[in-house]
Amino acid sequence: MFFLVMYRWTTDRKDALPVMPAHRVWTFDQQKSGRMIASGPTPDYSTGIQLFNAETFEEVEELCRNEPLVLAGHRTFEVIPWKVHAIFGFALPRDEPPVESPRAETSTPAP
Repeated sequence: MFFLVMYRWTTDRKDALPVMPAHRVWTFDQQKSGRMIASGPTPDYSTGIQLFNAETFEEVEELCRNEPLVLAGHRTFEVIPWKVHAIFGFALPRDEPPVESPRAETSTPAP
């Protein structure tokens, strides 16, 4: 299952600069392990977003509790379960039947 994690600052970002190297190492470790698929901030840097692939909500919650910026008190996080239907151009198996989409009838005039 996929999970989006939204991180929000509780302190000024500048106060967190000393912890950023540990945050980057932690993020790289999660990516190397295959648990994290993507990571990055919103354009205004107000929110950090990470995409995890894990078995359970609790697994992701435990990982995020140990993220260095969270441990240092600079950020809070929210874990959001996400039923991804397609990613990177690939459709994923679903646990519900597909829904047929109506198609508009088009006709080409005969020559």
